Amino acid sequence: MGCNNNPNEWSNETQDKFRQDCQETEGNTEQANSYCDCLIEKFMIEYNEETFKRESLEMLKNNMSDKFSNTLSSVSEGCAD
Repeated sequence: MGCNNNPNEWSNETQDKFRQDCQETEGNTEQANSYCDCLIEKFMIEYNEETFKRESLEMLKNNMSDKFSNTLSSVSEGCAD
């Protein structure tokens, strides 16, 4: 079981990379850090590490699945509150 009772456990390396990429986009402020942590938490609920990495690569190629696109939108909105 992952942290905060999430069903998927990601390695510290993947979480750190996600956080770093997020902070480069959002800034390194307390609010941005909270937002990035929220994103990690929510994505870990929906995706195991391998699937998340695969979908992230597809996103960079503008070829992400509809499910990932929808998850990205809902997670981003939910964490922005």
